[in-house]
Parts: sequence; C-alpha cells; structure tokens
Amino acid sequence: MQQQTRAYVKKAGFTPPPMPEATTRLTGDLAGTAAPQLRRQVAAPPRQPVVRAALGVLTQLREQHRPTGAATTLDQAGQELARAALQQPGRYLSALRELRRLSTALRTGQPVPEAALPGIERALTELLPPAPVTPPHPQAPSNRLARRYLQELSR
Repeated sequence: MQQQTRAYVKKAGFTPPPMPEATTRLTGDLAGTAAPQLRRQVAAPPRQPVVRAALGVLTQLREQHRPTGAATTLDQAGQELARAALQQPGRYLSALRELRRLSTALRTGQPVPEAALPGIERALTELLPPAPVTPPHPQAPSNRLARRYLQELSR
C-alpha cells in the first residue's frame, strides 16, 4: 500500500546536445603555440689565473727558488686579495699585508719571510672557487652472484 502511493518524478537536469565530432575535432589554430622551454644562463666559474699563478710562485719560494717576475705576479694577486678584503676585511687584511711585504722583499733582494707563506697561501686558496663535486664511483660487488647479476643487467 505504501509503495503504491509514492509518486516518482524524473530528475530534471541539463543534458547538452551531442557534439558533432567530425567538424570540431583537431581543427584549432596552433599558430604561436610551442612547448615551454626553460633556459637558464649559468655563469662559468671564475678561473682566476692570477691567483693560481701566485700560488705557483709561493710554492717555488717555499722550495727556495726565486722565479722571474714573481713580484709582479704577487702584486696582481694582491689586487684580487684587496678586492676580497673590501668584502671581508678581518679575513684577508693580514694576508694582504704579508703579501705586500713579500713582494717588496722580492723586489729589493731581501730574504723571503718564510713564516708569512702559509697565511698568504691560505688566503689565496680561499679566493679560488670550490672544486666541483664528483659522485663517488660505485664499489664493485664482492660476490660472484652479484657480479653476474650486474653483467646481465648491463646487456
């Protein structure tokens, strides 16, 4: 009795008309569209040949050799060190002072102050960019089964 008294009404909603697929599919204008490209200009790391040459001169001075043009090379490296000392004076000023003393000692023919060389080397080495990180080489597998497995994978 109860079932017969219920009235069922169909839902009213929007049903779009069927789209004519043949006339609208793949007919859009693609002019001016392209896949996005991400381009980034990465600056090359500074090589600083003057600093590297000065480190070579310091190595030769440590070995008791007096290379020709050592004073001018050290003066050029002193300019780089002075630029860095403007940014971080507490870190580079003492090394810059010792570098200038070393340069004048080389020009006047005085003995090289050996005690100043490590501090100058440390400061110049800090000016160089860090070495690029290389991933470690994977270790060779220790047992025969693992080696055979990797050989089969690489075929």
